[in-house]
Amino acid sequence: MDGALVAYNAWTYLVPPEPEKSWSQLGVGPDDPIGIPSIRVLDLATGKDTLLADGAYSVAWRADGALAYVQGAEREVRAAGPYLGRIVVRSSLDAPAEVWTPEPDRYIVYGWAGNVLLAYRMRQGEALDVLALTARGAGKTLGVDSEIVAIAPEGDRVLLQDREGGMYALRLVDPATGADLAILDLASAGATLAGSPLLRISYGGSWVGNLVVSEGVAPTETGTATGIVVIEVGSDAVRLVQSLALPAQRFPMGAYDPRFTDASGSRFVAWATIPGAGGEANGQLYVYLDCRLEATRCVQGPPVTDRIFNPVYNPSRPSTGVVPGG
Repeated sequence: MDGALVAYNAWTYLVPPEPEKSWSQLGVGPDDPIGIPSIRVLDLATGKDTLLADGAYSVAWRADGALAYVQGAEREVRAAGPYLGRIVVRSSLDAPAEVWTPEPDRYIVYGWAGNVLLAYRMRQGEALDVLALTARGAGKTLGVDSEIVAIAPEGDRVLLQDREGGMYALRLVDPATGADLAILDLASAGATLAGSPLLRISYGGSWVGNLVVSEGVAPTETGTATGIVVIEVGSDAVRLVQSLALPAQRFPMGAYDPRFTDASGSRFVAWATIPGAGGEANGQLYVYLDCRLEATRCVQGPPVTDRIFNPVYNPSRPSTGVVPGG
């Protein structure tokens, strides 16, 4: 798309939230509705905000204007039990929705890799399977107990992270055929964070050129080290090229959603939480990190008390990139 429209998830509370109280304390039973998810579309030029789908969530926009999202089997989310839905696709905002997964399940739409829709199916214990869908009832499973790290700019490759027995591996896959192109076992890769062996990569990375940036996690004797990891990806190879540890006392939860800001892959931004002083909302502040690979350092932006500045981006590829002002 041309960056003029933003599709986003919204939520309508049917029970006013009180985080310190349980559902039973609020008088809510297991089958009682607590809220309604929806997908809305904002026109950045006019400010017009319209409802696209009620009782729906998780949306991905393709370069030609097609949208995929999950339409709930019920309109309302209930206090107990999973919220089931079907993945549907519209060829445009005004087109009717076509059901691509006839049986309802716990789906999450991730993004488009060309004309292949990548999605998650959540199993018990929140384990994720990665699906590649091409039409109604047509698709394949790319990974079991896997996460999507990033989609190639051309949409012809996807980098997955597989987990087996507590060990993690990066796997480069052709989304159209499901063929494995390369595999990198993280335990044998030799990468470290704060002097500890890298254990895993977080999902939701950013890919430009032949570089992928994502968050990394490494266990230590005193807890967990977090930081930023840069991965080089070729047509049939994957290797770790750089890691940048974040001070645990300053950034106890690490950094989230690192995004390249230019085509060279030399700079990226991420956001993080930092401990707030007494009286700050939830004892937490939010900051941007502006990072440059050559300098191997990040500069922290001014803190705010609200997470109102999350970057707006479309993980689908090919894509026109980050929405300006996001």
